[in-house]
Amino acid sequence: MELVRKKVENGREFGEFKADMEGLFERIGRAVKRSSWAAGTGGEKIRTAVIDHGNPGMMHGSKASTCLGCKDDEEVVKNFVDVVESDDFVFVRLMGLAGARGWVTARTNPSDSVPGSATAPPPPTEPTSELLSSTLLETSARLQTIHSSLPPVLRYSYLLDTLTLIGCRS
Repeated sequence: MELVRKKVENGREFGEFKADMEGLFERIGRAVKRSSWAAGTGGEKIRTAVIDHGNPGMMHGSKASTCLGCKDDEEVVKNFVDVVESDDFVFVRLMGLAGARGWVTARTNPSDSVPGSATAPPPPTEPTSELLSSTLLETSARLQTIHSSLPPVLRYSYLLDTLTLIGCRS
């Protein structure tokens, strides 16, 4: 009832997705690097990359400078290592753990199925402790590879941000 009240108070479009909102990569694409602007070089554009499963160019990666679709987490990490030095902002998504937990459902191609025969996917099953343990170890190793691939200044900055996030002080 609270949401109904807010809808009445705020109007018809309250709570609806705004398709005309500017995305992160679109906004970054208009920005220029401070260092190049201060140096008087006319403002070098900030380079961005999206490295994700499937075809991120059809979604959130459409406005990024570099957009790489991958088939698995190993390919995501490999592509990250390849672009981290050339791009200023890199978005990556690892899905191995979500897949092991049963949180990811494969998309089906509508042309592959018989019309009217769509069935709901089965509910996710709990992974075995062995599968979960090995997936956690793989994800941890991949995160370590990503972290060690960062330029030294970013590695230190990331460490400070992480320590601050978990309540530690340097």
